[in-house]
Amino acid sequence: MDADDAPHVANGNYGVLPADVLYNIFLCLPANPLCHLRLVCHSWWSLTPDPLFARAHSSRHPHVAALHCNLQALHVVDLHDKIVVKRLHLGQPGFFLGT
Repeated sequence: MDADDAPHVANGNYGVLPADVLYNIFLCLPANPLCHLRLVCHSWWSLTPDPLFARAHSSRHPHVAALHCNLQALHVVDLHDKIVVKRLHLGQPGFFLGT
């Protein structure tokens, strides 16, 4: 194989994306998958606790929630991810939580 037939390697970065590219990708992800991706490695985790990232992410993903209450529990549902994000047990039927 001569030099013209050799596969091209992009800048020798071995598949590592620059931090600004990861930052922009992470901004597009919903919160639940983003929390799981933070566990991949320290460099990925280090991008997410920044207050500027949190503000930019929340501006792209407005919080949409629904409440569902039965006699035993109050459920807060994230309509984007279609999951129950918080479950508050009410204790005895007939008693209500106050804030």
